[in-house]
Amino acid sequence: MPNSYRFRSEAIFTYTFHLGKNTKVLQSEPFYVLMLPWSIIIHLRDKAMGVYLRCNEDSDSSRNWSCHAVAKVSLVSRGLRSKIYTCHELNHLHKWEDEDSGYFNFISREELDDFIENDTITLTVHIKAAMPSGIPWDSKEHTGYIGLKRRDKPSYLNSVLLTLYFTNSLRLAVYRMKPDMDERVLGFKLQRLFHELQLGTRSVGTRKLQMSDPLPLNAHIFLDNLLREY
Repeated sequence: MPNSYRFRSEAIFTYTFHLGKNTKVLQSEPFYVLMLPWSIIIHLRDKAMGVYLRCNEDSDSSRNWSCHAVAKVSLVSRGLRSKIYTCHELNHLHKWEDEDSGYFNFISREELDDFIENDTITLTVHIKAAMPSGIPWDSKEHTGYIGLKRRDKPSYLNSVLLTLYFTNSLRLAVYRMKPDMDERVLGFKLQRLFHELQLGTRSVGTRKLQMSDPLPLNAHIFLDNLLREY
């Protein structure tokens, strides 16, 4: 699976567990949402099966991380008696001291027998996760890109600048501008900004990208409206 799939905030994963005679606890291979490893864990007991969702197991980079997720776990049968068994949604804040969420009694053993095929059961998880906090993130390393720093007040400037940057023909035209131009010229400032976006390792500020001439009163409101329409 391409690494780009790991950045998704919403995904559906399916895993098939092979049951043995003395099976008590089984755990799936990890799957990734927002670059965090998630796994499904089942507990088989005499009267019921428990199902749990585990996040960021064995994390030691930070003891203060957290990630809120909403998930729906379904037991799937694809045989002649095709059916789906689903409990209520899981709504949980996963963190270093409480990384699991799930159901102690997901399904009774009697009902579970209808979903066992060739000593296997199949579970599907539909998960929606919010951006995790407290986890070191290197955008350049993981995505190959860096962004623009957020300005103090609401503005659409960053969106427009990134749109211009990712317009290949425009970016190349800016790079071809004469390098000895006045630093106060907008073209020079764009050239420097694009260079930092392409080769830098940290998010880039836009404060240097300002007009040389002073703006009239309330002009920033007018500019913001134009950028929003753009």
